[in-house]
Amino acid sequence: MNSETQRPNFRPLGSVTRRAVTLSEDKLVQFKYLCPGEHLPLVIMPAFSGVNLKAWAQANMHIINKELSKHGAILFRGFMGGAQDDFEGFLEAISLKRMHYLEGATPRTDLGNQIYTSTEFPPEHAIALHNELSYSQVWPMRISFFCVTPPEEGGETPIADMRKVLKRIDPKIRQQFDERGWMLVRNYGDGLSLPWQSVFRTTDPAELERYCAESHVLLEWKDPQHIRTRHIRPATG
Repeated sequence: MNSETQRPNFRPLGSVTRRAVTLSEDKLVQFKYLCPGEHLPLVIMPAFSGVNLKAWAQANMHIINKELSKHGAILFRGFMGGAQDDFEGFLEAISLKRMHYLEGATPRTDLGNQIYTSTEFPPEHAIALHNELSYSQVWPMRISFFCVTPPEEGGETPIADMRKVLKRIDPKIRQQFDERGWMLVRNYGDGLSLPWQSVFRTTDPAELERYCAESHVLLEWKDPQHIRTRHIRPATG
């Protein structure tokens, strides 16, 4: 019996046509958590090297908004370089409206374009958890952090889900705060306090008085360089 050898049907290399492989936006990143059982923050990392965070964020604001509302915080890890320009590019991509650091309580350096350093305290001092600028009439709806220079040891930005914190407060106490609000009294220019000129970003006493009147802040002049303010704010939003 004669048999015929079957040859594979190869095509010359020159006839091979490349096809572009399109990955859906949700396949470009992966979602994780820092610790088992903890869902704050949600960690979003690139699934492949070279994923551009700015481009991904612009195309996926619906995902960012949904996950941020659900988890309370998102940590983007493994995308950007270490420059302030990278951070600013991301802020532009998500259309984050920036604000001046008015009525600030701690020393910071203005880096330009309404970006500031974190609180410049000696490392032995801890900063208690707080809601940013909750004592002001205007507060940030979202806060973004970016690390340019990692610490040699330690260093952290603790965050907490204030929705859970609020639930842990006795309902009777919460009701008292809801009804009464809370009062903040600040003295400027004394001890560790900042001068009022830097806090309110003006050296004009008349401008300061106008701002306080519009912001429902009671202003007391102790002398030209020292003031005391007092105001009551809602405890919950």
